[in-house]
Amino acid sequence: MALSSSTVWEIRATGNAANGGGFRLGAPGTDYSQQDAPQLTVTDAAATGTTTLTSTTGGFTAAMVGNILQITGGTLTAGFYEITAFTDTNTVTLDRSPGSGSGSTVRVGGALTLSTASLAAVVAGNTVWVRNGNYTLANATLTPPSAGTPPASIAIKGYNTVRGDLDAVNNFTNYPAITKTAGTEAIWTLSGNGTKLFNFVLDGGGLATHGVNATGNAVSVRNCRAAGCTVFGFLGNSAGSPITFLRCRATAQNTGGGFSLTGSQARGCRADGNPGIGFTTAASGLIVDSVADGNASHGISAGSTTHLRGNVCHNNSVDGIRLTAAAAAMSLIENNILSSNGGYGLNYTGGGAVSEAPNCAHNAYFNNTSGERSNIPAGGGDVTLTANPFVNAAAGDFSLNNTAGGGMACRAAGTPGVIAGGTTIGYRDIGAAQHADPPPGGQLRIFGSGVIVPGGVL
Repeated sequence: MALSSSTVWEIRATGNAANGGGFRLGAPGTDYSQQDAPQLTVTDAAATGTTTLTSTTGGFTAAMVGNILQITGGTLTAGFYEITAFTDTNTVTLDRSPGSGSGSTVRVGGALTLSTASLAAVVAGNTVWVRNGNYTLANATLTPPSAGTPPASIAIKGYNTVRGDLDAVNNFTNYPAITKTAGTEAIWTLSGNGTKLFNFVLDGGGLATHGVNATGNAVSVRNCRAAGCTVFGFLGNSAGSPITFLRCRATAQNTGGGFSLTGSQARGCRADGNPGIGFTTAASGLIVDSVADGNASHGISAGSTTHLRGNVCHNNSVDGIRLTAAAAAMSLIENNILSSNGGYGLNYTGGGAVSEAPNCAHNAYFNNTSGERSNIPAGGGDVTLTANPFVNAAAGDFSLNNTAGGGMACRAAGTPGVIAGGTTIGYRDIGAAQHADPPPGGQLRIFGSGVIVPGGVL
């Protein structure tokens, strides 16, 4: 029998791997997991093959009902158990039998430390809260159990001082920080379907291949930053339901690139200052409302059937976007700004020149060293800019400025304009950020879907 799907867990840098670390939501007791030390430790726990646990030392209270205790040592079966009932100071009932034995150590409550072993008892529906602190990882990867399917899946969430206080924040300040100190494994390996990972700063230390290696269906990674990796900061490779990276940033990898997406999507993300490619998609990737800037290779390298919409590729050393698939499997490329790249803004290398580009439209080009496009013609609604379109790209602000021939030329110039089969008209901007117009009366009305790209000030 597994623990309840309503269990929540607590991990702290100041916790202990032998603590109980969890509490069942809705239980009548007091949650003792949200503290460093256990509420109770005994070294003489015993059982006789039933769910009754006894201790001559004692110290159990009614407030402990719903807490998770951990059994270590002695002859009882080690592991995590929920206290389901209180009898007296020497006796409690557990959710399942720990076998027959005695002389075991039991700790009730207290936060755990961060390791795969600490995650081993987590089941579908559980949330693991990780408090702000500095964590190190050597010769291992953090692998949550492969349990559950969305929405009854596992969620691992970083927080600062109050659970949930980072969910709407995207500046990577006061996030739990994990640094790789030995070994080449990814920091997080997410193979379980529907696993959620929110609010972490990941440093590969020049050792880890990836900050996150996600392979499970419908995995969601949100508000995470990866640096110092040797292959990619974030890797998403799904053959089923897409993996989603939302508001994540890959910056300053050791030798690698930013994002590698197969059957995956990046929304509102940023890849900047990497020695490799900002975003790469072999097949079936989606990159929307994101920024690739200052990378030492291409901003985006796209394979077959990839959708690239509303992005900025700026100041990358080679091409803004490079298309590598044959024309028959060409990507959808719309509403992107391709500026100040060391190669072409848009470069098709999939074999031969493309006579027309029906899937490429409403893209804006500015100051690319080799020119706007190679082996591919202009698309409908394309814009040739004559001025810098951004408020302050050097400071990470890729909002559209008001300059004629620059940001002004990208406003309301995107697609779709008129929606087919009706009189609905859209005013989508080209680029990752949508501008705001003040209507009569001084009130503020937002046109389009704005986005805050991590590591910037859009």
